[in-house]
Amino acid sequence: LNNFSLESIAAALKPAENELLPKDSLKEFGLKLNGAMVASDGFLALISPTSTISSFINPDFSGFLYYDDKNAWPGYVFKLKEGADLTQAKTAVAALEKANLAALYPVNPGAPAKGGFKNGSVGDIKTRYLTFPTAKVSFVYGWQGEYLIMSTSFDGFKKATGLLQSEE
Repeated sequence: LNNFSLESIAAALKPAENELLPKDSLKEFGLKLNGAMVASDGFLALISPTSTISSFINPDFSGFLYYDDKNAWPGYVFKLKEGADLTQAKTAVAALEKANLAALYPVNPGAPAKGGFKNGSVGDIKTRYLTFPTAKVSFVYGWQGEYLIMSTSFDGFKKATGLLQSEE
């Protein structure tokens, strides 16, 4: 990254058409600014300056791109700090629901659906999601054990949680 903004992150993650991987592929990435890995507290503060979720999260985190047939949709995986209270972390992450999540998308998803976030699930994982009807995408987050997964694609969320389950 040349600068640290949601716009520069979204631009850096938008692949050219010839860089698209096959549909349903997942590719891991890390964010570097001036040669150093970006820590989770800085990234989460960029998304939602008022959220306290970073106090519960390890500094290291991973990003992933989920590929559909036209785009690559970013997502992120964070791990709960050892000794951190999961219940408090779940409460703190809810502040992200007030953030400008459209800025996380590599293409403008349009306005979010009226009614805001809704409850959902993927297997045993309870999720919260927000749809962007114009672009037919959604922002999804949920906890899989000690991992917080956030994705700009429902299919990407499902793929990432499936891979986490296979590693546990």
